[in-house]
Amino acid sequence: MNYFLNDTEDIISSLWSKILNTDDIDVESNFFDAGGTSLNIKQLAFEIENELKIKTITGTAVIMIDASIGDVKLKP
Repeated sequence: MNYFLNDTEDIISSLWSKILNTDDIDVESNFFDAGGTSLNIKQLAFEIENELKIKTITGTAVIMIDASIGDVKLKP
């Protein structure tokens, strides 16, 4: 059973699942260990912008990506 703390985590996990073509995503998942690549990160940023109606990298929110552990977090 996948457990997410809030709607944003649920949306982002759904986007991961779509991009990585897997349903095996939860809050402990590592984007890169799950098969993600640096190109997938750009796709993820695009999908997050469309789904959450925010700007990534520039604008009101920044997607912080720690490539060493694969964490993706939203920072206001």
